[in-house]
Amino acid sequence: NWIVGAQYNRNTSVLSGDVSGGNTTKDHFGLYSLYTLDNWLFKNDIGFAHNRYDTNYSIPELDLKNSLTTHGVDNWATTRVYTPDVYGVRPFLGGRIEKNRTSGATSTGSELTSITYDPQSSIQYSREYGINIDRPITDNLSIVAEGSKTTLNYKNLMGGMSYRVKEKANISLKAGQQQWDNVKNNMLEVSGKVLF
Repeated sequence: NWIVGAQYNRNTSVLSGDVSGGNTTKDHFGLYSLYTLDNWLFKNDIGFAHNRYDTNYSIPELDLKNSLTTHGVDNWATTRVYTPDVYGVRPFLGGRIEKNRTSGATSTGSELTSITYDPQSSIQYSREYGINIDRPITDNLSIVAEGSKTTLNYKNLMGGMSYRVKEKANISLKAGQQQWDNVKNNMLEVSGKVLF
């Protein structure tokens, strides 16, 4: 059994503070493949994302304000192997290669506190392990959850519900959090899937 498909996602993150803030918008385009063999799953993804980063900072006591916009492109390929399903639970192992590029920029506003960032480019390799849960509670409704950790010390937690609208179509609602270093990014995901 082999399924191939395409996907588009838009992700927006907003950060705010007393003297600084910003947001990130990512438009992601990807292709995926899912192959089943004796209840083992083999999943592969390739994709790219166009990113926009907006940030602002200030020193209110001196009436100094600055803002900055820069753009980036991410490319990646991932692979995962899921063990056979036991009551809706599948541990998995995976790997990822990723190239990230960000354009350089100089902040506008107060010259005294203006900052210039050079263009950046990096390639990262990582391995991951985790567990995936897809447990039916009715004929059409399932509890879904996933947790994983990478060798780059990223932790991902996601959970929610999936509802089968028709035999080959479903919608899902999930909430989760990605953690790395001392940063936590909360996420809410609504998605739909149609198989042809």
